[in-house]
Amino acid sequence: MSWQDRLRPEITFTSPDGDTYRAKWAGDEQTKQKNVGIFNYPNFNGTVVQDLGIQSNRFPSLSFWFDGEDNDTEGEAFYLSCDQRGVWTIVHPSKGEIYVQFTNISKTYRPIDDGNRTVFSIQCVQVGQGENTVPDAVVQTGTQPTTSAELANDINSQAIDTNIAIATQYDAKIKLDTSGLQIANTKMINSSVLAINANLTAIATQDPSILSKFTAISRGITSTISGGVTGVLNKIALASQVVGLIQTPIQAITDIGSRFAAIVNVVTSVLAILPTGKRDEDKNAANAAELTLAGCLVATAQIATSGEIDTRTTAIQTVTDLTQLLSDITTGLDAVQSNFDENDIDLQYFSQSDTYNDLILLIGNTINFLLESLLSLKIEKRFIIARPRSPIEITVKEYGSLGEDDSNLDFFISTNNLKGNEIRLLNPGFEVVVYV
Repeated sequence: MSWQDRLRPEITFTSPDGDTYRAKWAGDEQTKQKNVGIFNYPNFNGTVVQDLGIQSNRFPSLSFWFDGEDNDTEGEAFYLSCDQRGVWTIVHPSKGEIYVQFTNISKTYRPIDDGNRTVFSIQCVQVGQGENTVPDAVVQTGTQPTTSAELANDINSQAIDTNIAIATQYDAKIKLDTSGLQIANTKMINSSVLAINANLTAIATQDPSILSKFTAISRGITSTISGGVTGVLNKIALASQVVGLIQTPIQAITDIGSRFAAIVNVVTSVLAILPTGKRDEDKNAANAAELTLAGCLVATAQIATSGEIDTRTTAIQTVTDLTQLLSDITTGLDAVQSNFDENDIDLQYFSQSDTYNDLILLIGNTINFLLESLLSLKIEKRFIIARPRSPIEITVKEYGSLGEDDSNLDFFISTNNLKGNEIRLLNPGFEVVVYV
């Protein structure tokens, strides 16, 4: 039997509510990713990698179309069914029956150029995978004993514990026996504080009470460092102040994008000034840099659990950004660690030696929180308009009303980046995005 014999003639979709649609399959792209644990141990050359299994298949672009005399009405019915929450069943031309969660729906209808077809492109994630997939288990949503709110509370408690671990590690690792060691620590702390102030002050300014706390913490850092010059540096106090300086401003707003971008800028600035030598002073500087970098990772967990995540696209992008930030920090610190490989064991620098497990667990739980939230979030839908239409008309049709104080209209304008005359009228061919 050849591949032609195994290929089914069409693709069939069944919605969460049981609506069934049959369409012509154009093809799709499939991707999947391995879950791996990566571990680096002192005095062990190379990296230990643990295979933790495979993530579910992803379909970045699953393309198909409805054709014939009723393709427009059939396509519109399918498009409206995409508003339903839950898991879809697909009888795939080559994979057979699978269960998927839609994350993005794009519809194209061109009655003048190609009126006999309504074309769709869908992004989705396969739910469950392999011979152990049980359909009933796929559609159940109440099997997890932990709600998103409970997960958020757990993450916030864990963030507090991680902050304590960060301060404790700084206290244990920073050495102040010589003026050179003191200068290396102070220089890195001051540079980190400059990066924090440069990127987070604008956010803190949006709430006067938060700005007042932020300013007070910044002054406190200066006072603590000055006290260490003439006496004994209170390292626990300084570590707590630096972490507080990072995490206090993000309480001023709930917008995830701007807060996350600001934290990424802080991390980028600190990674750019990591030491490149292998002296004791470089080791001190690296441990001081870790304080800020670890504090930034905790901040991202706090941002994710306190932010306004309205769409699945935002949640998935936040997971991607969070994973990338963790990778960038780990890669940067591992590069510093490699500089010390030829030193005696007691003169080497070991990155994140006391806080790595805490941070990995915190970020892992944050990602679980974001993924747990997916089913309750809105799906992004895209379509190209075939005639001139006003944003007001589209908003009322897609969202049901303009919203209180035109909130739905404002949301439509901002998510479609409308400007000038587009706010009044959209021309044929404009691609519209809505969230349902």
